[in-house]
Amino acid sequence: MTKEVKEKKATKKKKTEVAVVAAPFIPLDTALVQIQSLKNFMFGLGYTFDPQCKSGRFVSDAFGSKANRYISFDNAVRMHNAGEEDWAVIEMNERPVVLFSRFRMSTGFHPLVVRLARASRLVGKVKLGVSRGQLFTKSVMVKPLNDSIASLLEA
Repeated sequence: MTKEVKEKKATKKKKTEVAVVAAPFIPLDTALVQIQSLKNFMFGLGYTFDPQCKSGRFVSDAFGSKANRYISFDNAVRMHNAGEEDWAVIEMNERPVVLFSRFRMSTGFHPLVVRLARASRLVGKVKLGVSRGQLFTKSVMVKPLNDSIASLLEA
């Protein structure tokens, strides 16, 4: 190797080190924001939280049949966290109906209702669970969907 090639390789190997001083990480309790996001989403679909049930579920009086009257807390979390690809649009009685593809539903929702419910969410994914009648947060790390929610979480 020539002297010039050795010098170029030597200069490429030199790395500058930068000292980064980070603020200490303080986890915030985002349980209330996650619960409100889930409640907003389910309210958009026509469901309210059922206070009489100990295991946590959502109830709706909008459906004539009892098949979709109750949705469990875990299924509500799955519906909230689902992406666009998890909702299937089908034709039923010559009108579009949206069904959630991860569990069986006897009737679906209007596409606009699902779109508005998804728009009412505060965070992208909630990380909540219910055990023995107690609601718990699986993780406090959430991604806010807009800047106003992010500013509330920073305070």
